[in-house]
Amino acid sequence: MEITVEKIDESNNEIINDNDNIKELDDSWITKFDMENVLYQDFYTEEINNLQIISIYINSKNEISSITKGSEIIENNILEKPRLIKLLKEKMNHKGIKYKPLSILKYNIDLAPDDIYEYLKTPDEYKFLETQKTLNLISWRDSINLFLDLNTLYFIFYEKKTNKKLTKRKKIRTKNKKTKKKRDINNY
Repeated sequence: MEITVEKIDESNNEIINDNDNIKELDDSWITKFDMENVLYQDFYTEEINNLQIISIYINSKNEISSITKGSEIIENNILEKPRLIKLLKEKMNHKGIKYKPLSILKYNIDLAPDDIYEYLKTPDEYKFLETQKTLNLISWRDSINLFLDLNTLYFIFYEKKTNKKLTKRKKIRTKNKKTKKKRDINNY
């Protein structure tokens, strides 16, 4: 890389070209830095744009009958309330069976790059799974690039009980033991 340096001689207002005195700049350290930086690229925190959605369906016998996986694109680490409700409604009917939501769980690995070593030593001190108690917007914290694919929203559904108990209605008729006399209109 060559740099051109020009000086202005104030006495004559002339431009003096000083290229002969400047050596080529050494920019190899920039290239070396970029190559080393690629190695650590996976450890920088980033905004979550895409998260996994896993739906777990439990039948009336308390057995897991089905698990589905999908993904959802989010903006600014937030899943808005209308989109959350739409996702729930879409997933409440599965294979012709109606389910009701039992629980919503958010799994967000929000470790800072400096905490990875500490996490490996004592993983029980870190809690990444949270229960969502209300149907409001759900927000995620930034995650390390290496762990972005692990951020997940879990829907747990339970099979709706259909009320098939039909009671037979019996009509109770009481016999009127008293008979009505027919009146003859002509007798009056």
